[in-house]
Amino acid sequence: MIDTQLRSFLLGQNAISSVVSGIYPVRLPQDSAGTSIVYEVNHGIADRVAGGVSVVKRYDINMSVYSPSYATSRQLTESLSALLNGYAGMLGTESVTSSLLITQINTYEEKTLLYRSILTFDVFTN
Repeated sequence: MIDTQLRSFLLGQNAISSVVSGIYPVRLPQDSAGTSIVYEVNHGIADRVAGGVSVVKRYDINMSVYSPSYATSRQLTESLSALLNGYAGMLGTESVTSSLLITQINTYEEKTLLYRSILTFDVFTN
């Protein structure tokens, strides 16, 4: 599954693992106050092509960076962008042919009192 492989890949990157207190699927745990990443994976869909479907699958991956510090939030967001935008290579057992940053939004969550950056990537595998 690409989602668990993505988490392992991110934890293996010093620029990421040295900053975060956790990387979580789907939602931020209640009462989290440290710098964290939350990811959501919309599972791979093969695009239609003439005569059938492509062998390439496209995953829409949303990541949210949460941090009590704006500077840390921006630093981690830039690290994720630099790592994944244009990435091609192995992601666990998945062969990523390309990864593109589609959107990046910076905001503040009043309820959690954390800065939040939202990144959306299109990741293509075969």
